[in-house]
Amino acid sequence: LQGHKNSTPSAPISIQELFEIYEVPCEIDMVDIDIQTSEYVLFSSPAVIELLTSRVRRVHIGTHGKNDTLIRDVFSTHGWTKTWDFPAKGFETKLGPVQFGDGVLSFVNQKEKLSCE
Repeated sequence: LQGHKNSTPSAPISIQELFEIYEVPCEIDMVDIDIQTSEYVLFSSPAVIELLTSRVRRVHIGTHGKNDTLIRDVFSTHGWTKTWDFPAKGFETKLGPVQFGDGVLSFVNQKEKLSCE
């Protein structure tokens, strides 16, 4: 990432650490992720999908066109159902034309019981 000439990048932090710092409850209704192409790195980590599968009901992701298939496959393999899959371009719907700046993927977890364990 490029920032201002006087800026200093923050140290990376895991999603697990974020959950702990902010004392997120064990059962999470929704996680919304829009991290400007870093979603492909995030979801290539088995620990991330395992954490989300154990604790989260829905994940909504802003995508940026690099490898949406990777994300679809990771969630599908872990038992999630894809509910939205919109490309980062214009397309027709039954309600008329739609234009998104980013793509959108949304998944619902089919796991019945969520926990921190």
